[in-house]
Amino acid sequence: MVGWLTNYLELNWIDMIKDVLIGLISGLILTQKSLNDVINNQTTIRESVQYITQTVVVNYPNNYERRTGNKRKTTDDDNSIFGIITVVTIVLSYLYVKYHSELMNFMTSLIVIGVVGTMTVAVKLYRNNSYDKLNRLWTLQLFGILMFDCIQLIVMSKQDISLISTLSLSNFISTAGIDRVARFGVIGVGYILSLLPNVLLFILLIHMLSVNLNRAFNDRVTTFFIRRTVKFTSKPYHMLVAVILVCCFSLFYSTGYVYDMIQKQQESTMLLFEQSVKGNNK
Repeated sequence: MVGWLTNYLELNWIDMIKDVLIGLISGLILTQKSLNDVINNQTTIRESVQYITQTVVVNYPNNYERRTGNKRKTTDDDNSIFGIITVVTIVLSYLYVKYHSELMNFMTSLIVIGVVGTMTVAVKLYRNNSYDKLNRLWTLQLFGILMFDCIQLIVMSKQDISLISTLSLSNFISTAGIDRVARFGVIGVGYILSLLPNVLLFILLIHMLSVNLNRAFNDRVTTFFIRRTVKFTSKPYHMLVAVILVCCFSLFYSTGYVYDMIQKQQESTMLLFEQSVKGNNK
């Protein structure tokens, strides 16, 4: 892990410095100081949520229609679903192993961009006297996601895929074996789950900036972004619990713990079955 991270920093440190400078400068320029004194650094979480929802009216049209048609479940449907899951698992396993290094670089870039964006927004909101308790909660959650990304990166760096990462799909299946293919497929699912908190990270940054800009300008652009992101922020504690659960599930999958648990359960089931067969034969 240390060697890989050192090599990455040596190759990309110039771009990382430019990203930091661009992020800080653009954040300080774009986020104007609000003239509205309704929210300040001491505003509570509930007051901030009420202000956002009352100031920016959000209408959610009910576009969901109930489907009255009942579909009968057949054995062919079960076989088709099982076949699709098998194919997706094999392809996901192969792609995860083949592009393992690129995925680690992508995760590192997310961490750098996330740290720069979070620090920029936090500093600017504090200077604008807009760093209320809700924004502090979002900041804590953002740094928690970034810490989770670092743990995910460490887990990925310890996975040994050097012998099979350059193989074709057919050679990968024959060389790795069914067990390792299934294991890497489960790990790949964990990696996909790890991207969900990062999507929320950028949604929160956009929301925090949009609210601050809307208080200064009250324009349609910021209103549009607030309306699109407020459904993720109207219940901050619920969102915090959801993020923690997704991160935990992602690590369970990424570390292979879920796969090992399933394997142990299958082995114990087979052992009990064999013992019951032997008992019936006596």
